[in-house]
Amino acid sequence: MARLVLGLVSCTFFLTANGLYSSSDDVIELTPSNFNQEVIQSNSLWFVEFFAPWCGHCQRLTPEWKKVATALKGVVKVGAVDADKHQSLGGQYGVQGFPTIKIFGSNKNRPEDYQGGRTADAIVDAALGALRQLVKDRLGGRGYSSGRQGRSESSSKKDVIELTDDTFDKNVLDSEDVWMVEFYAPWCGHCKNLEPEWAAAATEVKEQTKGKVKLAAVDATANQMLTGRYGIRGFPTIKIFQKGESPVDYDGGRTRSDIVSRALDLFSDNAPPPELLEIVSEDVAKKTCEEHQLCVVAVLPHILDTGAAGRNSYLEVLLKLADKYKKKMWGWLWTEAGAQSCRLRGRAERRPLGVLVEQTEVDAEVDVRKVVLVIELQPRDIHSCLQKRHHVLSAQTSFRFYLYLFEEALGTDRMLCPAQLPPHPHPHPATHTHTHTHTHTHTAFTLPYL
Repeated sequence: MARLVLGLVSCTFFLTANGLYSSSDDVIELTPSNFNQEVIQSNSLWFVEFFAPWCGHCQRLTPEWKKVATALKGVVKVGAVDADKHQSLGGQYGVQGFPTIKIFGSNKNRPEDYQGGRTADAIVDAALGALRQLVKDRLGGRGYSSGRQGRSESSSKKDVIELTDDTFDKNVLDSEDVWMVEFYAPWCGHCKNLEPEWAAAATEVKEQTKGKVKLAAVDATANQMLTGRYGIRGFPTIKIFQKGESPVDYDGGRTRSDIVSRALDLFSDNAPPPELLEIVSEDVAKKTCEEHQLCVVAVLPHILDTGAAGRNSYLEVLLKLADKYKKKMWGWLWTEAGAQSCRLRGRAERRPLGVLVEQTEVDAEVDVRKVVLVIELQPRDIHSCLQKRHHVLSAQTSFRFYLYLFEEALGTDRMLCPAQLPPHPHPHPATHTHTHTHTHTHTAFTLPYL
């Protein structure tokens, strides 16, 4: 059996309230509410770290990043985004792992990835080099760092769909996609201010939702039928159209970040439940984990141990869990104990969100940093701990208990292992009889949310 070493040496990690940085540092804390104003509309060169407080590499980078911020104070802006807390912001910039460092230079809409060393000296050298290049570009008239000017020059309206009285119904009302429609007036100052934000958001949303959420615009002064139908009385007015539902007003922020965040929420709300795939080959495992930011692997008991009804019961619970967390856009995989699947090798710096057993044998290599949880469904792995509490779990109950721990980990931002079990949820005694005629009492856990 291959042994996995994913954080089981120290089973529980608690995060500080403020993550890795505080107000006393020279590192500027960035969030969805201030990112556009601080970074995108800034004339400054920015180095931004996207981190997760539980990430070991991030924790090791923290003192170096603080040194960088102090050394470059007043020269280059150094910021940090808690991308675990602000997942929408990380998603906008394609953050797939932690830490990710991005350089926001002359074109704020197309930041570059920093690929250099992780020491303060290496990062400072890279920052000064980027600053020197930015100055040369400005002298040569090839670039300007202002986010506002950059957007007006670089953002194209090609991804904003222009609608009219004649084209609206066919494109929007008869569509299976989600539409965000701006009703504007050409003379409206607020509409002019929104225009570059709307155009930039349209491009990002198109890429991230594969066209399933569309941004459009209607000249309300030239399309009076639509203006009257939807009661447009002020500009700009943004409405959200979804198949089979009445349109609703969008009342969120007017920055690109705000618009993209809402669009991604709409996309995930309307997305079908994730597909639960059996790992029948190395390609299935690698493809699923590579295409998703994280993936969940469940190891089911052999079908000879559970029968078809037992197997279907396990899969049903997994499907419910996948549907519950579909907004996370994770990959979901399963295999049965002893079957060929995928070998998970190495040490994961990404926090395993839940219980991870030490013994799971699989055959293909997968990047363990992308595996948040391996659910081993055999109760033997936690018997030693549970027996101290006078509990013995059946395989089915063990599975549900692992899912309970998984959700506990999601809610408390800590990794759990059998040595630190939380109080069990409303147990009630039940009887479990093994084939060797000894009768034991075990605790069945009632999980009403599954």
